[in-house]
Amino acid sequence: MIKIKMINIIIILFVISYSGLLSISDTDTVNTCKERLPNEINGYQPVLVPVLTPDGNRLYLDRKSHPANRNGVKDFDDIWYSDRLSSNSWTEPKNLLELNTPESDVLFWISPDERKGLVYGIYSDDYKNKKQGFSFSEFDGENWSKTLPLNIKDFYNDSLNFYATMSADENVLIIAVSRKDGFGGLDLYVSFLDEKKDEYSTPQNLGRDINTKFDDEAPFLAYDNKTLYFSSNGLKGEGEQDLYMTRRLDDSWKKWSKPVNLGKKINTKFGEHGICLNSLGDSAIIVSYDTVSKRKGLYSICLPREFQPEPYTILTGKIALENSVDSDNIVLIFVNDKPKQKINIGKLKNYAIVLADNIFYNIRFEAINCGIIEYELDLKNNKKSQIIKHDLIFHKQVISNKIPTIYFDYDSFDINNGNKKKLDELIPEKLHTGKIEIIGHTDTSGTEHYNFELSKKRANIVRDYLIRKGFNKNHIFISAKGEKEPISTDNSQNRRVVILIK
Repeated sequence: MIKIKMINIIIILFVISYSGLLSISDTDTVNTCKERLPNEINGYQPVLVPVLTPDGNRLYLDRKSHPANRNGVKDFDDIWYSDRLSSNSWTEPKNLLELNTPESDVLFWISPDERKGLVYGIYSDDYKNKKQGFSFSEFDGENWSKTLPLNIKDFYNDSLNFYATMSADENVLIIAVSRKDGFGGLDLYVSFLDEKKDEYSTPQNLGRDINTKFDDEAPFLAYDNKTLYFSSNGLKGEGEQDLYMTRRLDDSWKKWSKPVNLGKKINTKFGEHGICLNSLGDSAIIVSYDTVSKRKGLYSICLPREFQPEPYTILTGKIALENSVDSDNIVLIFVNDKPKQKINIGKLKNYAIVLADNIFYNIRFEAINCGIIEYELDLKNNKKSQIIKHDLIFHKQVISNKIPTIYFDYDSFDINNGNKKKLDELIPEKLHTGKIEIIGHTDTSGTEHYNFELSKKRANIVRDYLIRKGFNKNHIFISAKGEKEPISTDNSQNRRVVILIK
């Protein structure tokens, strides 16, 4: 890659594309069907960093030194976008003014639900200056929000060139930078999100299986979270810089299969500098040598089966709100009881998550004052990447401030299955910001001290269950009444826990 007086950034996107690019998923053909994107896209070059929206109908790109950039031809990188009209027909690109500054601006990545974008740089408050790094911006379907810096521990880059990619769940960040522990030129590094600290870990070199003494850059991690594509001029290839594929062999992120060249039907002798797969991983947009303009441009290709990622599933759908449910409501998505995603419904009214295959999934959708929606998905025998559409309809529910009482067996503080179902009905209230009081009681059997301790154990076991289900522990308060407040001569009615939502 020619070094120029700017920070060049290429990142590849993990997105959903329902129409895709050029699909070969139903064939075993090795035809790469390489096709130049039209002049609307490639008319002013070089053009870099292709990023598709989840439905494949909008293409973001980096235009260098364009007269209509924020700072004119002196502005090395601005974000532009074009909308798809048909298979290979696009509108004239427009400048994305909301995220562009007088300095280098590039959109790196868009989340599968299109609600969040990763852009280059740490923005100043007035958007006139930037520092090296990353920022997030949220998209509401019409506008992009003010950027928020991405925190990476011990981050630095000794090069003016910079590349990055991010996993669909935002937990893994792969960057190409020059650091003191590198092997030469740009190396690929991985960083992992620590959700408690809201920080990505110190970048870890991917090792000699991938990195060379020259430039290894433009990473793209497929939705299977294993298959990595990148560009390198340190490996023997078809030209000055080629595209390669490798697969992760373990969870250390240090062991990889030997990189495989994507071949002369994709790579040219002039150099390829980036790749962006469609959602199903069977086609892509690449940065290649434009035979018309003799500069870097964008091409669509079919990806031969041997170069495609391992199977995965994208679960996506629309979110419908009935009975005057607030459109600003928050939806929580749990996969096998683990938090997966938190989204503001907003104007987009959609969701999208990526699921690994060979697993049986129980997926739960929750919203404030709305019913729980559960969905089971068996992917144990799935052999092919797929998109499954499952729309959600939420109905507003009225929840009493006093929840049905939880009853216990004699001398027990175990929660039976019937009581678990009662407690699960509370899940839509987990985002409640007020006080939740849990009060434990017993019958009169035993000593007063023993009964006090038993009532406290009952309150604690209910509290712990709710916390495991996602309730904020700071909002939950317990009290133990022991045998002091009986409500019946029937002792089975006194062995109870009462929950109050205030």
